Amino acid sequence: MAMKRYRTAAALIRISFLFVFPNMVFGFVPVRWTVGGEDGTWGDPGFDYQAWADHGRFYAGDGLLFNYDPTYSNVIVAVSQEEFDQCIYEPNYGVYYSGQDTLVLTDVGNYYFMCEGLCESGTKFILRAKQFEGNK
Repeated sequence: MAMKRYRTAAALIRISFLFVFPNMVFGFVPVRWTVGGEDGTWGDPGFDYQAWADHGRFYAGDGLLFNYDPTYSNVIVAVSQEEFDQCIYEPNYGVYYSGQDTLVLTDVGNYYFMCEGLCESGTKFILRAKQFEGNK
């Protein structure tokens, strides 16, 4: 009787992992992307950040590392396409000033990143975080 309880409990634990920790069970490992590439820095108006974002595969749970000089740059997460297109800084989902910020893509959907003062010269990009559904 005790052995049967043990097997039932073990089976329930394995099944619960499928629902509670599906990414662990199916092999998802979040990626930390350096914005602008491995040697990239945020705040370089000569870099095409949108082209960089267009070539990546981003998933909910991944992180973006922004490296920049906080004297001249920051990171703003815009609330919509309209604010992004017009470089409107408020309202926003957050403004970061540390010079080395890692922002996690918490949900599936579009994210709008821009730099105050450099947005008009192209220091901005949109990316879409997708739901992980298999091997990357």
